Amino acid sequence: MPDPFITHFHQHGPPCVIAMTGGGISALHALLSVPGASRTVLEAVVPYAPPALDQWLGKAPDQYCSEATALMMAAVAHRRARQLAVAQKQDPDTALGLGCTASLVSDRPKRGPHRCHVAVHSSRATAAWSLELEKGARDRAGEDAVVGQLVLLALGWGAAFEPAVLPKLSLRDAETILPHEAHGAPLMVDLAQGLRDLVWSKGKVLTEKVSPAPVGILCGSFNPLHQAHKHLQEFAARKLGGPVAYELSIRNADKPPLDFLTIARRVAQFGEAPLVLTNAATFNAKSRLLPNTTFVVGFDTAERIILPKYYGGGQEDLDRAMGELRQNNCRFLVMARAAEGHVRELGDLHIPTEFEDLFVGVPAEEFREDLSSTELRKAASESAG
Repeated sequence: MPDPFITHFHQHGPPCVIAMTGGGISALHALLSVPGASRTVLEAVVPYAPPALDQWLGKAPDQYCSEATALMMAAVAHRRARQLAVAQKQDPDTALGLGCTASLVSDRPKRGPHRCHVAVHSSRATAAWSLELEKGARDRAGEDAVVGQLVLLALGWGAAFEPAVLPKLSLRDAETILPHEAHGAPLMVDLAQGLRDLVWSKGKVLTEKVSPAPVGILCGSFNPLHQAHKHLQEFAARKLGGPVAYELSIRNADKPPLDFLTIARRVAQFGEAPLVLTNAATFNAKSRLLPNTTFVVGFDTAERIILPKYYGGGQEDLDRAMGELRQNNCRFLVMARAAEGHVRELGDLHIPTEFEDLFVGVPAEEFREDLSSTELRKAASESAG
């Protein structure tokens, strides 16, 4: 007899794309074993090997089994679900993306806990659930069955089903689900859906404009925001003679789009400091939204700015992008950075002569901060593991 939840989901649930690695495959079997699955499950992918997951995400995650990775998987799955919903003549705004990553019983002992992280992302909300399983209490099939139940619960949450409809979890006494969720405010939903290009945040309040207008913009992913960012913002404000705001793009040329839970966590770091959130993945796109601005960047970012691949791939594409930046009266303030034992400054960049006027360097003796968000995340991961 078909599972009542599965039948209900296929009859009333939204179109979805599911991505999972490490476990949870029992949920796919349950979903696809009941007639009507093609109305809801538009695609299911299992990028099991690390290179496969790297390719799915467009980058290697800091950890393969983590809440952050599940959220990225869900965001990519949601983007794919919207595309497929349009092709299926379904409403893309109802589409769901689900990501599941797990570390379960294997044919070799694992030093860390057996655990899973499941996330679901829609056009208006994001949620994630983390579960550490009691080690040695179940075999592989038993652990996978629990992960599968959590996957189905996440789909039910994303479909906004009543709690009575949601599947029950077969948890042991010592096992607890750790849930997190975030619902996008109207301005943020519009930004995520591409209905507006930018939103300002100051003191946790979202607005369409900010005053006074900044003369400089410090761009980054701020994962996390740290003391070096704050010192750089203060230095740049003195250097440029006016206020400098932070900019966080929810779309990135090299990374998955950001979900509402991740956005909420990043925004919360800034307090009263002005932050602009944009849909601009490239700097010529940022210059359209923030003209008459100096973008404050590190050497490593400046290296990427002059790579044609970010603008279409050809030299003519790069030329057009740089021309657009000049037309919008934007420039770059490039900070020195240390990498692989060497301090690199603007003079180490091979900038085409015709674009040199767009870049102003700050030598290391004037300002230098080598603290890295990547290194901070790595240290936190090693400490937690």
